[in-house]
Amino acid sequence: MFCTACGQRVEAEDKFCARCGSPVASDASGAGRSGEPLSGIADADSAGQPPAGRDHESAVEIAPVSLAPNPFYPAEPARRKSGMPALLMLLAILMIAGAGTAYWMLRSSLSGSGATARTNVEVTIRPMTAQVIAGGAFDFAASVSGADNLDVTWSIQEGEAGGRVVPGGAQAIGGKVSLLAVYIAPKTPGTYHVLVTSKADPKKSAAAEVTVMLP
Repeated sequence: MFCTACGQRVEAEDKFCARCGSPVASDASGAGRSGEPLSGIADADSAGQPPAGRDHESAVEIAPVSLAPNPFYPAEPARRKSGMPALLMLLAILMIAGAGTAYWMLRSSLSGSGATARTNVEVTIRPMTAQVIAGGAFDFAASVSGADNLDVTWSIQEGEAGGRVVPGGAQAIGGKVSLLAVYIAPKTPGTYHVLVTSKADPKKSAAAEVTVMLP
């Protein structure tokens, strides 16, 4: 026979159910001597449902979750490589190369024009001869043609013994620029030379002969 509370099978001599501790009903309570379960319990078993009050545990199957990355959905989108840095580098190289070529061409053209200008440079001094009393002064004028730079350098061929030259500025006469200087004769009589040299082409110069006489 079975326990009327939990359906546990019990023996006839048992007073209490070994499972739930409920008192065991007598044979007259509806349990057959043949050991068949009560009708209510049998109906529950035949219906596939657990008897009322019976403790049971339901097994829940948990599907395993795969943590492997899905090949169709990557964890992080692939970053598209940009070609801009390489393009910018190429443009920078081309600009540097172009600047170098332009500089070389400009330098070559300037060198050529400078050589031509130097070839055509002419220096003149006025007057070309002069007579000065020892210790006296005399004015000279010089001009440069064939060059943009009209400046000159004044000097004495004989050095300090031949006197000295003091630049005196410039003046324009008839559209031509003349550079002025004052020659101061030494106290020693003799023949000396006043030199004027072009700064555009130091190889081009002119000279004036000065005769220094005693008073």
